[in-house]
Amino acid sequence: MDNYLARLTELGKDSESYLFDAGHFSVVTDERIHQMRLQLDFCTRNVPAGQRGLA
Repeated sequence: MDNYLARLTELGKDSESYLFDAGHFSVVTDERIHQMRLQLDFCTRNVPAGQRGLA
């Protein structure tokens, strides 16, 4: 993961990471909601409005 994030940085790409103690994925609803919020916030900040596929 560190190599992937470092390469994105080298290429000038935006990236963020979030680690949690639940294996490969979380089944705890609150954690899944938190993860989705992080993903949506990242996309809102980094994907231009005209490219979001919103009508």
